[in-house]
Amino acid sequence: MNSLKKKAIAAVASIVLGASLLPVVFISPASGATNNGTATLTQSSGTGATNFTINLGGSASCPGDGNAGYRWQTFMIPAAADIDATLTFASSGPTAVGSEFRQPLFDSSGSPVVSKLPDIAVAPATTGGISGIPNFNFQVFSPGDIPNGTYKIGVACTLGAASETQLKSFWSQRITIANDPTNTDNAKIDWVVGDTPPTFTAITPSRVFDTRPGEGGLRTVSKVKISGLTELRVKMTDLSDLVPASGVGAVSLNVTVTEAGGSGYVTVYPCGTRPNASSLNYTAGQTIPNAVIAPVSAQGEVCFFSTQPTHILADVNGWFAEGASFTATTPSRVFDTRPGEGGLRTVSKVKISGLTELRVKMTDLSDLVPASGVGAVSLNVTVTEAGGSGYVTVYPCGTRPNASSLNYTAGQTIPNAVIAPVSAQGEVCFFSTQPTHILADVNGWFAN
Repeated sequence: MNSLKKKAIAAVASIVLGASLLPVVFISPASGATNNGTATLTQSSGTGATNFTINLGGSASCPGDGNAGYRWQTFMIPAAADIDATLTFASSGPTAVGSEFRQPLFDSSGSPVVSKLPDIAVAPATTGGISGIPNFNFQVFSPGDIPNGTYKIGVACTLGAASETQLKSFWSQRITIANDPTNTDNAKIDWVVGDTPPTFTAITPSRVFDTRPGEGGLRTVSKVKISGLTELRVKMTDLSDLVPASGVGAVSLNVTVTEAGGSGYVTVYPCGTRPNASSLNYTAGQTIPNAVIAPVSAQGEVCFFSTQPTHILADVNGWFAEGASFTATTPSRVFDTRPGEGGLRTVSKVKISGLTELRVKMTDLSDLVPASGVGAVSLNVTVTEAGGSGYVTVYPCGTRPNASSLNYTAGQTIPNAVIAPVSAQGEVCFFSTQPTHILADVNGWFAN
């Protein structure tokens, strides 16, 4: 496992399994494209090498739709570009945005690798694996053709014929192009693999906005309660000297509601389509905070929605670099132990308590979490109808740690965000000290 990713997972795992839990909520990106993981690059020899190969992590398939079918494409785009939001294709390869450098990758004969059909004939309900990925070659470029800088290169699965631009899934890796004074071969371009930005950058906690009259913040917002069909849209990038204008994938916030007009919840999400998920639950008149990590939209915005009229305030305390090891997914119910309630996994419809544990497979989960390459999953765990005061422990199945992930009182319904490493079998276990129903939504995963 990449040492940076190990540290990132270890850090959030310590938050989950420590005595004092800092809740974290991930909301999926605005795009429907699936990040299949890292495209592993292998150089033939040395930093200035000409040839390299790509191996795809996770599911290397590109399913046909029985009509125009899916095709796979290669791409090389600036590292700051948001793949989900901006990567589109024409028949000749990735479409440039403005004057950006955007290119397909080229095989060793100098031919662009675009508009390739899956290896299995397109037919209804047929899944074809991506095959025939050639060795690639920077020799087709001359030194200076590619501006020095950091890029994302990889493979994308697109829906339709060569002229279609709908991105469905992708694999990517970062490289840096830089002049190497020790390289005397002017025909070769100097590059290094895996120039990964810091996963998380902590900053001094700062108030971004407050909807209460007379209260300020870094952003000016309407001084009214948020409720119903309205949403509050706030720019979270280019935020003073705290959050940069580009290269930001998500921001870490502490969101508080106060003076709520009734019981309800707040959803925090990258502006666009609002997911059916809750980031913070509250009761009438309550003042309650929760930590929320929300990806930003292509415009750097985050939206706030509340089911009941309430004032909202948010403080920013850090940001995740775009392209970090976390993959957000559409929030989806994995299981619910309450009778009559469903989920992606079938579980016993009984309260969890005492010496029992609930064992749930969290990998190979629909098209949300891949079967392999997963180090941890991000969950929103809720207890309800608790028979007494106690706590839930969420952990990779095996030896249960002496730790709490979610504390509750008798009869309480309360959620908390949990980032839990998975076991070698991809499982996560749930234990409760008192009889209670448990439900869990998945909203992302960390690569291992």
